[in-house]
Amino acid sequence: MANELSTVLQAKYSKKVNLTFGQVPSRLMSRVNKVITDGNTFNFQNLTSTTTSAGPALGNNHANGTIIHAAKAATLTTQYAPRYLNEHEYMQFSAKEDVQRAYADSAVFALGGWIDSQIVAAMDASNTDISTLTGNFTLAKLTEAVQKMNEVDAFEGKRTLIVGPHQISEALNIGEITSSDYEGLHKVQNGGIANVFGVDVVMSNKLNLTTTLRSCYLINNNAVGLAMDSEIKSTIDWIPSMSQYLVNAGVSAGAVVIDPTAVIEIKCDEA
Repeated sequence: MANELSTVLQAKYSKKVNLTFGQVPSRLMSRVNKVITDGNTFNFQNLTSTTTSAGPALGNNHANGTIIHAAKAATLTTQYAPRYLNEHEYMQFSAKEDVQRAYADSAVFALGGWIDSQIVAAMDASNTDISTLTGNFTLAKLTEAVQKMNEVDAFEGKRTLIVGPHQISEALNIGEITSSDYEGLHKVQNGGIANVFGVDVVMSNKLNLTTTLRSCYLINNNAVGLAMDSEIKSTIDWIPSMSQYLVNAGVSAGAVVIDPTAVIEIKCDEA
């Protein structure tokens, strides 16, 4: 009985997990440069042209332009969301769609949170720190970060402000961000800030807190790379030594900052 696992159930559960992951991914995954790879590493290419030249005179060669070519490697690691079920729990799991859905949601939530942690760790390791203003999250801090982003030759693309729950609460008290007098400059929805000054706003619980300072980020979405396997791998196995079923899901992913000048760290005091 225990060894006669239903291949149909395994296929159904795997489909549920991948479908859920496609619908409810990590909060940050859609905000970065994501690629699918089947290798253990992926090199994100960062090409920056630093010089140009006029056309050559007749019969002469072009002057050579200088190109800075830097490959930033993302190393993939695999993380799992294992759940052990006794025989009674497995019977409920195999018979009820809502139970399968709950397990799939739980696995996706855990793995999505891990992917967010990888992205945050990459930003912590390589960024441009321009926090010259002390204190909590303010409009002046955001303006300073946006100005720095405007000053550098960063990738083109969308920009995202990544902040913690504390900073969302502070932003909701800033008139220029929430007042109807400035409604052309922001978008407030679902108890949070969706967009301000043309910058998408995302709340993350994965941002690091050092003493009282939270590391928040303004990023260009193409400046951070995320390499992933094509899909989450799900398995259902009977573990004889534990007399339990293992319902497991895993994902391989790795993140790296491609252009640190377009990853602006904003330190916000939560004291």
